[in-house]
Amino acid sequence: MLGADALEALERPLSDASSLPNACYTDEAWQKLEFERLFARNWFVAGFVQDIPDPGDALPVTTAGMPLLILRDHDGDVRVFHNVCRHRGAVLVD
Repeated sequence: MLGADALEALERPLSDASSLPNACYTDEAWQKLEFERLFARNWFVAGFVQDIPDPGDALPVTTAGMPLLILRDHDGDVRVFHNVCRHRGAVLVD
């Protein structure tokens, strides 16, 4: 997706280098590529345990387009579930 000139500009010494083209931050094709190559293949931070300190606490988040529900169960363990109803796909917790 980047031409040879753009790649070369990124690899120059820091004093001569340039940043990524604007399209890398705004283009839907780039977003899709990042999701496929980075987020869909690797673990990433979706929340912090400090946000759910007590059993029964829940933290709804949307990460990489997926509504998730992070919660602390009654044993104190952190669990993550899809935050959607299986029947209709409606968000369960806002």
